[in-house]
Amino acid sequence: MRMKDQFNRNSQQRNRYISENGIDYFETNVENLLIDRMFSAIQTEKTNRMLIGTKALLLQLRILGENSGFSESFDKQRKYIEDYINLNVFKKPIIEGGLS
Repeated sequence: MRMKDQFNRNSQQRNRYISENGIDYFETNVENLLIDRMFSAIQTEKTNRMLIGTKALLLQLRILGENSGFSESFDKQRKYIEDYINLNVFKKPIIEGGLS
């Protein structure tokens, strides 16, 4: 579990993104670009720190579940936390197949 900085792209990813969206899609105001870049870097750093704690919590829940005999209850808690992180941090759908 790690968040990636949206500004850190290799040249192939960057070229594909430009070809998909066209040149007029992108911000040209340098001040706005700087603010967006700084925000993205700070957000990525802080989120990754939070995710380290979350991974430790998930590991602790797994160990407690295995040792307590209530693994089903702990598995439900772990699944809830994982779904919450996927939905709210990584913006990934938690329903298979998505909504139609």
